[in-house]
Amino acid sequence: MFKYRTIKTTSPNRVVYLALKGGIADNRDPKSVIVGFNAGYSEASSANTSAIQSETPGGWSSCGKCLDDMRLMQRLAISGLLSVILILLITGTFITRRDLASVVDRGVAPEERNEQLNPAWVQDNVVPGQDEPEIEDKDKVKDKDRRLDIRHKQFEPSVVEAPAASVAGIYVIRPPNPPLDDVTNQRREKVKEMMKHGWDNYVRYAWGKNELRPISKRGHSASIFGASNMGATIVDGLDTLYIMGLHDEFKQGRDWIAENLDFDIIKILHHYIQEDWKMIQNKSENDIMEKEAHDCQNYIIIIFKGCGCLIVALMITQFFPVILDFVLPLDEPRSRKSIIIVEYFIAQDNYFYIVALHEFFIISLYAAMISSTGTQLLLFTYHSFGMFKIASHRMKHSIDDHVLHMPNCERTICEKIIQVVIAHRRAIEFSNILTSSFNVPYCLIAILGVLSLSVNLFRFVQAITLTKDMDDIFVSFTATMGHIIYMFMANYIGQKATDYNNNIFKLVYGTSWYLMPVTSQKLILFLLSRTGKDFYYTIGFIFVAKIENFALLVNTALSYVAVMYSVQSK
Repeated sequence: MFKYRTIKTTSPNRVVYLALKGGIADNRDPKSVIVGFNAGYSEASSANTSAIQSETPGGWSSCGKCLDDMRLMQRLAISGLLSVILILLITGTFITRRDLASVVDRGVAPEERNEQLNPAWVQDNVVPGQDEPEIEDKDKVKDKDRRLDIRHKQFEPSVVEAPAASVAGIYVIRPPNPPLDDVTNQRREKVKEMMKHGWDNYVRYAWGKNELRPISKRGHSASIFGASNMGATIVDGLDTLYIMGLHDEFKQGRDWIAENLDFDIIKILHHYIQEDWKMIQNKSENDIMEKEAHDCQNYIIIIFKGCGCLIVALMITQFFPVILDFVLPLDEPRSRKSIIIVEYFIAQDNYFYIVALHEFFIISLYAAMISSTGTQLLLFTYHSFGMFKIASHRMKHSIDDHVLHMPNCERTICEKIIQVVIAHRRAIEFSNILTSSFNVPYCLIAILGVLSLSVNLFRFVQAITLTKDMDDIFVSFTATMGHIIYMFMANYIGQKATDYNNNIFKLVYGTSWYLMPVTSQKLILFLLSRTGKDFYYTIGFIFVAKIENFALLVNTALSYVAVMYSVQSK
């Protein structure tokens, strides 16, 4: 028979429940157990605690360690159970959505649709260009046609009706009946003609772009729909094309959406890079792009090597007491501290290596995410630098001596200026897509980066002045330098983009425009108006990436540190 007693151990705030088989008799001296804490806890006196420890093999230390293991296993079991429940919920949701998608299928073929729908209802709502379903009872068909003629005289000839309840989710457009008067018919044909005229010009001048600029006859994507080519006009006009009966144009737009519409901005940017490399005209331009790619490669290698060295340094700091205990042992082991302050709800000294392994994975994952996203953006920005340099190179060599002595020099110079405009426009467009796509996340990163820099600076000051702990000094100094380097690189890259754009303006302004034909001089004026505008990498439409703003961010972080230090001193 097991009997349970509650006894407080020597370790603080820990109550151990023991099940001793015949260890404590019911007729023991009542002084051996003292009832405390009005909640009903029992606390043993120190004398009886040692007595019971002698009766219990292994003592309290082994029992406490077993209980810690049991608690850890319970937490792992609960975590595993919750994970299984979450996986089951996600799987059930996916299966349910797939079943609903199969039921509500709007892409049913005409012959399958005729088999699924009610024949009388299909006769009432037949789709243009499709054969009417065959109905055996022809008298019913004639009656329904007669009722339709009466109804069409009273109501709008073209409406959209919902199907029967048994075929939920499928809608068929009724074909428009011939209007009763010629005026309405002429108006309808005129609207259809205007729609087709606008669509044909969009296909000719701005296919795939968001909008068409009617005066300049050029595509335009930097609008409310975003800076990338999302085909907003195509998506918006599909339903109108179908209702008007322009089925060839509808099929053309549908095919473009199926093949080209993609919301993956990284894929879009890589597609831009491929197209820009195809536009390279000679070896000089190819050398410019290769130089920028080589510089970007060097920076990426430095970043990844720096992250690896930083992880190794942090792990050495973590295991430094263990190394000292092995090299210069003391009477007692040195204290071990974690780099990341986390409460694991276990005795961390007993599971030091498991905790250190967990911290190693967290730091490695964090470094991999930051370095991967940062290097990807670095690749995109250096590609834009290459396009700016190509525009400058084309502008610099637009008027050479051999060009002026050519028989058709006017046409050649005009074509060269057009190529400068194209390269500059591609660089600006690529940069706008890049900044507009990452505005919101990098706005949050900028705000959180300033706050995190302030906290790490304050921790570094405290570690130097108060605690004088080398581990805290090293960790806080490393985090502070990482923040400063990241902010400096972001602002430095934005400053370089601005400088490259201004360099194009200087080259255009200093060119021998008086030797050019009139058409080329007009293009020079256009380039001056475009390059004369200030171009910056903006973050969240509120922060401009340049060196002056880097100093502003650091000053803001220092002011926050001064406020926190003054509040703590009071």
